[in-house]
Amino acid sequence: MRRRLMMALVVFLATFAINSQGWAGDNATKGAAGDLKKGYQAAKRGYWQEARARYEHASKKVPGDAEVWSNLGVALEAIGHYDEAGDAYLKALEIDPGNSKIRRNFGMFNEFYASYIAVQEDVENAVEIPDGDEEIVPDEGEESSDLPDEDQTKGAGDASHS
Repeated sequence: MRRRLMMALVVFLATFAINSQGWAGDNATKGAAGDLKKGYQAAKRGYWQEARARYEHASKKVPGDAEVWSNLGVALEAIGHYDEAGDAYLKALEIDPGNSKIRRNFGMFNEFYASYIAVQEDVENAVEIPDGDEEIVPDEGEESSDLPDEDQTKGAGDASHS
């Protein structure tokens, strides 16, 4: 029984390997599979710029591969290139609209990106940075600084150095 299970596993893996991009097709497809693998390894280690470069390279070799575009979207998102990430996810969905993994990744990206934009707008609206020439005066109800007035500090330094 154990031997049959092992044989079935070997047959399954061989079938999967033969049908995968790394074994089928022309050199461009094989090269793209190598880039995908190296991109995945880089991403796994947190080397997102390297992953991005690998996935972009693969996307030029096999522009019709949804997985390549989805992985590129993940890498772009990780390095903060959100507009490009959204475009990559959309390209992946255009190629394979029924792919549940890509749809899930794109959905999570959209949730994050919407909250990111909202926070950016809140920060821009909430923070008014003075240009440096204006005196900063506390609002009514705020306590002023506990620092002494300038007049009170003029003579203080002289006495301690004598």
